[in-house]
Amino acid sequence: MERPPVYEHFQGTTKEELALYRPKSPDFILCQVCGLDSSQYEHNSYFSHVKVSMYSSRGIWSIGDKYVIKERPRVYGGDLCPPSADYAVSKLLAEKTNVPVAKDMRTWEDKNSDWYWMERCPGTTLLEAGNSRSLTWKQHQTIGYELAEYLVEARKFTSTKPGAPDGSRSRDKLLGAEYFAVDLMTVDQEEWWARTEPRLRKHPSVIKEWKKTFEESYLFKEGDKYVLSHGDLNSANIMVKDGHITGIIDWEHGGYRSEWFEWNQMRGNPKIAQRLAKNSEKGKWRDFFAARMVEIGANVEMPDEVYKYIETYRTYVREPMDIECQTYPYEQPNRHWYSKCTNYMRYLSEHGSAASLVQKRKIREKEEAEQTAVMLAFNKLSLNEKNNFLAGKSQTGSGNCKRVDNSRYYR
Repeated sequence: MERPPVYEHFQGTTKEELALYRPKSPDFILCQVCGLDSSQYEHNSYFSHVKVSMYSSRGIWSIGDKYVIKERPRVYGGDLCPPSADYAVSKLLAEKTNVPVAKDMRTWEDKNSDWYWMERCPGTTLLEAGNSRSLTWKQHQTIGYELAEYLVEARKFTSTKPGAPDGSRSRDKLLGAEYFAVDLMTVDQEEWWARTEPRLRKHPSVIKEWKKTFEESYLFKEGDKYVLSHGDLNSANIMVKDGHITGIIDWEHGGYRSEWFEWNQMRGNPKIAQRLAKNSEKGKWRDFFAARMVEIGANVEMPDEVYKYIETYRTYVREPMDIECQTYPYEQPNRHWYSKCTNYMRYLSEHGSAASLVQKRKIREKEEAEQTAVMLAFNKLSLNEKNNFLAGKSQTGSGNCKRVDNSRYYR
């Protein structure tokens, strides 16, 4: 079914142009996301309590106050989206731990997207709470400590190989592609080497003996200990209310990973504990989290040999280019759709930050006030004084009239 056109303002000047412009249907798309058109809006009186927000290629719909539905495309930009462990991890933690996660989660898929239905976690994200500066240092401490306790509880679930709790595989961005290709974690050394060897840079130091050592030192081996981790833990994925954590969400990158992974990703620093002991009131939630992880003994550092191996991989293994990867058909969103709206274009034309816009407006208001004052003073002059002023003469007749400094208008 063909969608109604996007409304565009008439730009012509003649009746002939108007006749060509006039649409054949009263329907115009008002919202590209939900499909609302002008005919529905004009002839009905419904006010929606379904609201949408976006994060990259994902859509998150708030269904009233209680539920959330998340849409995740299966293909984005021609590339397959990586697998998601959100449902598998959330289900496990909801059933077997006290870790606060999205409850009553359900999932299904269709030809275009993966869908997730869940209860809304109360409160706001820690990112929003932090930006509003509404948290006291004591609340920062509580949130940091609670986060550490919850992660330690999740880490009690272990596996002998990496991946999601349901057996599906997780994306590998440590020893795999970061951008266009989606490489999966594997304990099969031959599978990993088969995808890695063709990407080796043509470098003089990449000799046969080095390649053999590099291949045999592969990091992820079956039988090692892998603990349940979030995989993308940050303040946007932590929900808080009244100074406590109410939910840890978005476990799509979660799964069983090396013990050092989460701590290294959070950039934990054991010295933070010493600093907080001197002045705890200057700490933020991340500082208290790190200090508590050290107290618990969950600050597993990345071994030096692992760090060197990953650095070597990044140095000698190139990232596959977009043209080398298989592409898949996908729906192309028009990110510039709203540029057809004149009000939106006017908004975009005002460059600079909000602060600079306010400053520009103040300057403009001051200049307008000065011009008004000048005109009022001019109108009070006699006819002869006005003529002398316009002729460039001073009121005293000396001929020495000060020039107006207009340089500020040309800066």
